[in-house]
Order: sequence, then C-alpha cells, then structure tokens
Amino acid sequence: MGVYRFLWMLVSGALLPSRGAVFPALQSLGLEPAAVRHAWAAFRYGKWHINSMLQTWRTYVEAQGDWQARQYAGYYVKAVDITAYWRPTLAGLQSQHYDAQAGRALPAVVFGLVGRVGAVAEQRLALLTDLLRAELTDPSERALQTELVTQVAAGLAEDEIPVFDAGFKISALQAAALPRFVIRLAKNFTARRNVLPDSAGGRPPEYGAVVRPLARTYAGRRIERTPPDHEVTWQQHGLDFRAEFWYGLVLRDCKVSAAQQTFTVVAIYTPGFTEPWFLPFTYTWEASGQTPVVRPGQGLTDTVMLAWDTPGTQVITVTVANATGAAWNTHTVVIGPGYHVYLPLVTRDVSVSPPAEIQITPQQR
Repeated sequence: MGVYRFLWMLVSGALLPSRGAVFPALQSLGLEPAAVRHAWAAFRYGKWHINSMLQTWRTYVEAQGDWQARQYAGYYVKAVDITAYWRPTLAGLQSQHYDAQAGRALPAVVFGLVGRVGAVAEQRLALLTDLLRAELTDPSERALQTELVTQVAAGLAEDEIPVFDAGFKISALQAAALPRFVIRLAKNFTARRNVLPDSAGGRPPEYGAVVRPLARTYAGRRIERTPPDHEVTWQQHGLDFRAEFWYGLVLRDCKVSAAQQTFTVVAIYTPGFTEPWFLPFTYTWEASGQTPVVRPGQGLTDTVMLAWDTPGTQVITVTVANATGAAWNTHTVVIGPGYHVYLPLVTRDVSVSPPAEIQITPQQR
C-alpha cells in the first residue's frame, strides 16, 4: 500500500508544486501523517524495481477499460521526453536541466519519460512505459538522452512509433537504429541534399547543397528559405492546412554518399500558429521471408530491390508514416521457376528477363 500511494503521488503531478519534495507532495494527497510516513518508508527502504512497477500499473489501468490507447493509421504513438524536478538548494546535486524562464540550466533531478499516448474519455493521458533517471556517474543530459533512445529502440513494437521533442537530435536517433521516428525540429534547422551540385571548376564538391526550410534573419541579413520539393493542401474541420516537403536530405556535416541515412522534412502550416512544424517521415518495407527494410523518406515514392531463392507467392507491404498519420499498400507477386539452359543447345523464341524492380506508391486510406 505504501508503494501504491507513492506511485499515485508520482502520476498525480503532486511533486511539481512541491518542487520535488516528497513529504509535502504526499501530504497534498490528503493522507494521514502515518500514511505519509508509511509511503516514504516504502520508497526509502522498500525493495522494488521501477520497470516491474510500471508494468503492474499499466496492467491495472488497461484492465479498468477506461483508458484507451490512441492509434493513428495503424500506429500507437509513444511520446518520449525529458523532464526535471527543480532542486536549486539541494547540496551535492550534479545534474542540471535547462529552464526557459531562467534562461539557463539549473540544478534538478532529471528523468527520461516514455509513455503510450491515450485518453480517458476526452482527457488525453500518457501511460508510462519507461522511467529513467540520470546516472550518478554521468549526470549529463546527453548521457540520459542516449540511454533513453537506446531503451526506446529496444522496446519498440512493430505497431508503435516514437515521437521526440526538439531537444533530441536526428543523429542520436539514427545511431540507435530506430526503425521509424518523428521528431520536432528547430526553426533554424538546416540540412543538405544527398546529391552533388554542379561543379563550377576547381576542387570537386563533396557536400550537397544546403536546404533551409524556413527563412531567417542573421546579423541583419535575411536568408531566404529553400523552395519545397512538393506541397500539399487540405481542409479538416473547416480549417485550411498546408504541408511542404523536402526529400532525400542528410545532416549538415554529411558528405554525399549512397550509404548515408537520408530523411524527409515536412513543414506543416496550421491555422492559429505563426510557425510551422518540422517533421521527417520514414518508409517501412515488409516482404514474405525478408528482413524488414526501413528507409527515411526520399519522396512520394520509394523503391527497393527484393529477391527470393524459391518460387511461390510473396506478399510485399510498404508503409510510410510520420506524426500526421500513415499510408500503406500491399502487393502480391508470384515468383515462377527458373530456366536452366544446357549447352550445346539451340533454341528459338526463348528469352530470359532480368529481375523486375517493384515500385509501390502508398495510397492514403
């Protein structure tokens, strides 16, 4: 019961107004003094593991039937973020977290959070799946982010897609080999094309052209945005939306190479907001007897080469997804028996075609 009360204090947000102080947070729940001491003792001296506690908590919540996970085009969203309890006067605390009001990093107990997005009735509520604290040996936020992203990649189900805030870096997500992700980018984000520009003479270029989705002003000089590769407009709930796409991009410090991990950036303009959202998306190819192929988006179409050693009917499914939803398509191909030609032999009207390149364009459902 003591652990239950302590966990309820955590999920209720009672630690926020108490600035991380446990006793005032427990008292704010209306507990008797003896119950407060019991909950604190369970936390201080009890033996428990946070992952098993979260699993028990999720099982209990889901069994009640009130909380329902939100699903978008076949994917359940996992929100990933880092938060902190500010403790500016706590002696010996080495971890820090940036505070927007103060304009600098302040001493804080820093946590990494992962939760499945859902709702109880109309109230949105994330059900925690992972909770990590910064290591005492390396309390830096960068180390916590690395551990958090690694844990997300290890526990990601096929029907889940993680969504990261702008504090995370695309390079870290790529290094963790996440099969798919959505990340909010900074307003001054820039990338490069993964194709070489025309040479103007001299040393051959090694980097692609810079892509800047949003115009900005630097040192009094306006830097214009890069025109989008594609634009889509639509209406929803009587409101006009617009999305701009830039395809086949790599990070700013990457040289042009076919081996680079490319991505697509989407700038979504929504009514009521003066700045757009920046969201990359990815393609996932799944085929019978094949390892899934996950590729950051190159455009509105994507192509992969597949081969099978034995004849038969094979099913190929491609899914493209980002935070706005997902589209997919399924195609069935029949692989026939091969031909063996033994020499010397003369034949007529026999031709052997090279392997077919299958291209599937996702259709929005």
